[in-house]
Amino acid sequence: MSQESVQQQKEPAEAPAQRGHPAQTTILRPFARTAKSGWSSDGGKSRPVPPGLSALMALPPPPNRKSSDLGEPDLGDALHSVPWARASTALGRVGIFAGLTVRSLGVIYGDIGTSPLYVFSTLFPNPPADSNDFIAACSLIIWSLFILVTLKYVVFILIADNRNEGGIFALGGLLIGPKSRLPRWATLVVTVVMLAGAGLVLGDGAFTPAVSVLGAVEGLSVAYAGVSTYVVAISLAILIALFLAQPFGTSKIGLLFGPIMLVWFSALFVIGMWRITQHPECLRAFDPFEGLRYVFANPNGNRGYTSLAAIFLSITGLEALYADMGHFTAWPVRVGWICVALPALVVQYLGQTALLLGDPTLVSNPFYNAPPSWAYWPMLVLATMAATIASQCI
Repeated sequence: MSQESVQQQKEPAEAPAQRGHPAQTTILRPFARTAKSGWSSDGGKSRPVPPGLSALMALPPPPNRKSSDLGEPDLGDALHSVPWARASTALGRVGIFAGLTVRSLGVIYGDIGTSPLYVFSTLFPNPPADSNDFIAACSLIIWSLFILVTLKYVVFILIADNRNEGGIFALGGLLIGPKSRLPRWATLVVTVVMLAGAGLVLGDGAFTPAVSVLGAVEGLSVAYAGVSTYVVAISLAILIALFLAQPFGTSKIGLLFGPIMLVWFSALFVIGMWRITQHPECLRAFDPFEGLRYVFANPNGNRGYTSLAAIFLSITGLEALYADMGHFTAWPVRVGWICVALPALVVQYLGQTALLLGDPTLVSNPFYNAPPSWAYWPMLVLATMAATIASQCI
């Protein structure tokens, strides 16, 4: 036997090609088989694999699964046949999904989530003659959230993704893309509509920071009336600091803002539930006919109809659900809305309605009058943070 062939026998065998099994590719990527030292990291050059994985190699492959080309059990098959390995893979997927959902709260739901700061005070500049108007207005808000956000956007529009991307240009691309059969004039119409829609989104993006941050900082005037002259300056400082953080990207911003918005929605829910227990008659707002009577049979003439513009403030920012879908995919966006944002907002609006039923004179700022007195400053800080987050949602 030649010296060259002896040297080849002493060299370790090459690692078998990975077969793409999820457990093998995600958990055991750095390990490769060697003829001399078994399974070890980096082809036997570093410490051996822990004994637990060596024991897994001795397990027979599950039925209907192939063994490796060397005639020995494949490690990915062995891991898949063990219950704790399958459970850990499932938990990992749940953790990733939960992380995307929490991040979506910070990137998408800041705008619509801070609407309770200013909706009722904009809707009623002065206390109405009939306190039932509060219930009717709350009914319009709740059913706007149900129909326009939940049914229209969460259920239907999120289906119309363009390669997992959303937004008005992605939606238009489905109509005038390379495979489009529309005539030339129809393509021009779609293009004009897309540009007009993009302009409206930009207008909302310019409107949201001012309203959200001002609505939060104005809470200082509830405790200190003299601070009202500095509200604009404080708001400008907050907005400048916010947009200086934009270059860090959506992922890092969502990781920071997501938990804050989760605390924000939790606070809205708890405060709203506390107020509802004091005036449970506010639950009449779930009756859609209360809102319809307010719009079409209002004794004050067209007061109900003109108030629809202020009602629309409760759903500003809903276009972010579709526009930012590409960052998180559709289902984390859906779960974030249905399980977190929607219940918190509905309960908060009901809680403000209950507060105003007890004392209509608080309509100038029902949000900061809804929490108990000891929670005023924590809610002011939290509201300012949430409004700052809302400013970057578009």
